[in-house]
Amino acid sequence: MKIPQFTNTQDIDSILSDLLERIPEKEKRPSTIFDIAGITSDEVKNSKILQYYLDPNADHELGDTFIQAMCDCFISAYPEKSKNRNKVVSIIEDIKSNTAEHETISVVTEVPVEKKFVDIYVTNTLYEGANQDESNNELLWSMVIENKIYADLYNPIETYWSVDDCDTKILPILSIYPLREELLESYREKSVLVSNITHETLIKNVLSRITAKYDSIPTRQLFLLQEYYSNIVNLTKRAAMKFKEERFQLFQKRIEDVNEMRHHIYHNDRYVVDSVTNAFNALGYKSKPKARSVVERWFIFSKKNELLTPLTNWSEEDLKKLRFYVNMNPIKHTNTFKAEFELFTKKGVEAHFESIRKKVLALEWPDFIEVVNENPKTDYAHILRINFKLSDLENTDDINLEERVKLILEMFFKSLK
Repeated sequence: MKIPQFTNTQDIDSILSDLLERIPEKEKRPSTIFDIAGITSDEVKNSKILQYYLDPNADHELGDTFIQAMCDCFISAYPEKSKNRNKVVSIIEDIKSNTAEHETISVVTEVPVEKKFVDIYVTNTLYEGANQDESNNELLWSMVIENKIYADLYNPIETYWSVDDCDTKILPILSIYPLREELLESYREKSVLVSNITHETLIKNVLSRITAKYDSIPTRQLFLLQEYYSNIVNLTKRAAMKFKEERFQLFQKRIEDVNEMRHHIYHNDRYVVDSVTNAFNALGYKSKPKARSVVERWFIFSKKNELLTPLTNWSEEDLKKLRFYVNMNPIKHTNTFKAEFELFTKKGVEAHFESIRKKVLALEWPDFIEVVNENPKTDYAHILRINFKLSDLENTDDINLEERVKLILEMFFKSLK
């Protein structure tokens, strides 16, 4: 692929204008009651709303719909190959099957734990007696919910996890946009059963569950739920737009740096390719680029010239049977000249091929690798491959790349006398 070159500010301006056109205009959406109240992204207020909907005893007429939806979203977001996956499946089944007794389910916010606060804490308790404060009551399951809007996940998840000793426990992290999975995986390795659920995923799951119940849900409750859904959609779209705008602004600030980097990469490639090509041309070999590659080439004999003639007594017909394949990337990355010497091996030249192969293999160069190619796919067979450190050439500190490659080629042709 040709690397684009930006030579003046007009080129840069045209690219920026094109990017601006690709960024969609902010969608104008009707205000919700959350916009009017100024609480669209208030995490504490959002947690209070979720507390209301997660509580099956509240008057929203939805029962345990939000709890069931949270369970389904949690297991869907928990990777198949992550630690404790089977345990999570079992816990989710236990939670979903133990929500019938609504009066034993408690939902509270801002629960203190080691000088921190759990955003939303959902528990289901089995009470042994009439007194619900008795110490022998059993915690059946718990949800330790971390509620994020725009903030990133910096909070101590392990601390929240320690809020109780219940074995049937999950830690959903609600967020507007997906969090980094590698961060979540680091907690799972510590046996914290955590999944990231976006607010939009959760509310859509809830809506899919109540489709058949619309007629039985009071209009006021449907309105509140619709407003909550609209607010989540608005927050999600704003987050996506904010992300695009931030990336564009970063690109706008760094376009000159990017342009300069591409400029250097392009010219570095050209320098290496031109230097190697010129070295082969000087010895009568012309370049044949490999398809779709700038830095991989074959070099095929063209004519014997005054520089090549003193180096070898081979005839032009023999030299036409020899070609070179060069990948120039190692020169750029490791200062290594990597080449493969190939010989034409059609029927009738096997004996000649063996003679040449022995001469080449007799060379005492560093890092020779003999290539066995008994059934070549082309008419050419590899003789050997070399990885020659350009720095190994003695007394060459003051000469350029082209001259160094030419020295290696001269060493090779001298061996063919």
